[in-house]
Amino acid sequence: MLAPEADIILACHHQRQKNNINYTLRWVKGHQDNDKPNNELDCDVKINQAIDLMAKEECKEGHTTEIQPYEGSGAMLRINGKWITTSCHEHILEAVMSKRHQQFFQNKYNGEGGWISKSQEDYNKISWQGIDIARKTLTTREHVRIMKLLNGWLDTGRQKGLFGQTR
Repeated sequence: MLAPEADIILACHHQRQKNNINYTLRWVKGHQDNDKPNNELDCDVKINQAIDLMAKEECKEGHTTEIQPYEGSGAMLRINGKWITTSCHEHILEAVMSKRHQQFFQNKYNGEGGWISKSQEDYNKISWQGIDIARKTLTTREHVRIMKLLNGWLDTGRQKGLFGQTR
């Protein structure tokens, strides 16, 4: 589902079920009136053209209101201009942590004392959600050992050997 239209599509489905309306929701190519004269356009295209004109008029002359989700869309909150309909906890965490996490990553690997050169592109290639899923299967002891490995804190040769490092 396309993110910008998701709440509209969900709201259409909700209204369809709520009001027992029988219709087919389909896409109509826009701006067909640019290529054909008005008398050659079918009814759906004329309706689309009229809605475009009304939308432009509303943008110019309409009243600004607080943006609310469409009824029945299931949207719970809005983050960075996007209505969140599912996985709200993940979206909240991403909105709160993403910028700070990127800064930490850049400072750790490119900042003072950084031992590996990493770019923003490298950061974007990492599947952070995949890492989170994998971490949920680990025990606390495994979490601690991996954290020590990643930060160079393994204190004995035996432990380093378990992770393939030289003693």
